[in-house]
Parts: sequence; C-alpha cells; structure tokens
Amino acid sequence: MDQNASDTCCPTTVAILTALYDELAPIIDRLGLKPVGPDYEANHSGTRIVATVTGVGATSAMTTAQRIFDQYKPSWVIVLGFAGGLDPQLSPATVLPIAWVVDEQNSLIQLGDADAPPVDDDPTTPTVPRRVENVSHRPAQHSLLTIDRIADSVAAKRQLFDRYQCAAVDMETYHLAALAAQRDLPLTVLRAVTDAADTALPPEAAHWIDPRGRAHTATIAWYLATHPWQIGLLLKLRKNAQLAATRLADHTEALIQSLTP
Repeated sequence: MDQNASDTCCPTTVAILTALYDELAPIIDRLGLKPVGPDYEANHSGTRIVATVTGVGATSAMTTAQRIFDQYKPSWVIVLGFAGGLDPQLSPATVLPIAWVVDEQNSLIQLGDADAPPVDDDPTTPTVPRRVENVSHRPAQHSLLTIDRIADSVAAKRQLFDRYQCAAVDMETYHLAALAAQRDLPLTVLRAVTDAADTALPPEAAHWIDPRGRAHTATIAWYLATHPWQIGLLLKLRKNAQLAATRLADHTEALIQSLTP
C-alpha cells in the first residue's frame, strides 16, 4: 500500500482497471484522463487517478494489474466493467456494487463489511479484500462469479445461478481481488449487466476482443455478414453496453468525488 496514504478514505493514488476499452472510454472523458504510455492519468484535488485496460481473462488482467501496482503503488483500486447477468430479475445496464467474489471452486473473497452490504447506489467503502469461508447469508445481488469462459447460453447461466447464487458473471474479478488481498490493497468492484440471464450470446463472441481489450471490428463485421439474423441481437447488446458504460462512469465519478479529498 502507498505509504503516503493516511487512510483509505483519502487515497493519494486511485487505480481504475477495466478489461475492455469500451468500459473505460466514458470514464476517460468524464474524469479528463490523458494518455500516458499504455495508461491514462489525471489529478483530482491532489489525488492521482490512473486508469488502464487490462484485456480479457485472468492472465492478461493479472499481468497488467501487477504492472500497475508496481509502477504506481496505488492506495485504492477500482475494478469495474461489464458482466453477464445470472439473476433472472436483473435488467440490462443494472450496476452491481460487489461485496463477495466467488470462483468455480467456491472459494470466496469478501469486500467490505459483511454486516453492512452495499446498497445499489452506495458501493462498499474500500477495504482490503479477504478470503472467507462460504457464508449462508451472502446475498446474490452483491455476489459476482468469475469463470474462465463466456457464459454464452441461457442454460449455462441458469446452472451457474443455481449453483453459485451470484447475480452476475465475469472473467477477471476474482483473480484481481486475490491479488489486491495479497498486496494489502483496498478494493472496490462495480459491474454492470450487459446481457441478461435470458439472453444467449453467440459462441463466436469470445473471439471478438483483441488482447488490448478492443473490439475486432473486422471479425464482427464478417460474423454479421455470415449471420445477418443476429444483427438485431448485436444492436441490442451494443445499446446495453453503451448504457452500462455510462452508468458505470456515473458511479465511478461519484465514488471518486466522495472518497477523495
């Protein structure tokens, strides 16, 4: 942890991590972040904001996060981005403040105070993540599952929800939370649903993002040319993603304003 930080409520350096550029783009505009090498930076009331795109999946996310932690020595980390909905009650673009992260082995990492889970518009106060035993009172609406693949079918989403009781699923957060716990770094996690529990994704979607977290436009264009009946679905997902990114930017801006000097 940054030795200059007097406490977690007044961080001196905030690191924002997203897997995709589209997740970060509205935040870049909102916070006035400027490109510095592969990262983006700004200063807000004496607090340094550093943001970067990690790429998709555990390996890429961990490699980038380790570089960010070593280079900038943040005193607070925000992980945010899109997620697939598992809870049938969740609508697209719902923002989920996460208090528990689970992997497929049912290993559990807790964020914040278990006795005071976050409300929808008030994420957990940044605290160092910690591994805990599975708890019976863990609410699904503040729980996130991390797996090593896209949950692309309605049946797969239903099975994951029944087994793990998590509101949504992603491919990076558990690993980043474990790294933050190892480094003794306070962490806040926000995820926004892009595809609801009743929405199936094309299996080919796993190949639509390059290692830098940007869309392979040529690959997507070829897919649409050969699967024109999927145009409506992709337009719907794009609209959901744009709204989700905007809402994540709203929450992030408010969070930084409330927790920086």
